[in-house]
Amino acid sequence: MLIAQRVEEILARPLAMDDAVQLALLNTAGCRPPFSNSASVRPIWCRPADWPTPASASAQDQGEEIEIERGLHFNLVRLLAMPLLQEVESRRFAQTQGMAAMNVLSLAAETRKAWVQAVAAQESVRYAAQVMQAAEASAELARRMLQAGNFNRLQQSREQSFYAEAALGLARAQQAQHATRERLTRMMGLWGAQTAFRLPERLPTCRPGRGNCPRSNAPPSSSGWTCRARAWPPSRRPATWD
Repeated sequence: MLIAQRVEEILARPLAMDDAVQLALLNTAGCRPPFSNSASVRPIWCRPADWPTPASASAQDQGEEIEIERGLHFNLVRLLAMPLLQEVESRRFAQTQGMAAMNVLSLAAETRKAWVQAVAAQESVRYAAQVMQAAEASAELARRMLQAGNFNRLQQSREQSFYAEAALGLARAQQAQHATRERLTRMMGLWGAQTAFRLPERLPTCRPGRGNCPRSNAPPSSSGWTCRARAWPPSRRPATWD
């Protein structure tokens, strides 16, 4: 219930990049399975069921008397192997933590990229629509100029060709907008009425005084963490950034 309320609060305003990442993390079940069953990833020394039971008791009914026997048993092999089992479980637990962290980081990066592409495609459609309006006006003007005898057929054909190219560009931009928005919707796990979310009209601009960030294929981040991460020494940077 809390997740649904949080999703509604985020979708009530234009969707920012960080909001898209938050929705993806909230709605994507793939980020939760490594820790969904805490007992399966808990180290062995934290699970009482894995410890050997040293004490045992039994009762025998002999007529009017009940004989109760108590014993104390130890699994010596189990106890001797406990340090090794603890080390194995610690490594498995650390591996599970690392996999969960990688899943989260990968999903966040892909969501940021999808958000940038969706907003950029939306801007491209708006620009293509403006070009289409200008081309349509130019084609109409060329038609009238031809009727008035001020244009020849070649000049009118050029304007008509420009109008056709503008119409084709607008159609391609609209198709790209639909595809990128659909991809972003899948990344965030939205469905039904939630798919009518609003995006900002334009991409965020660079903040003054932040310095120039090196060129890369990584999507820009409003938090500026990408620029700070690229200031790391080359030995600590991923190979894909070089």
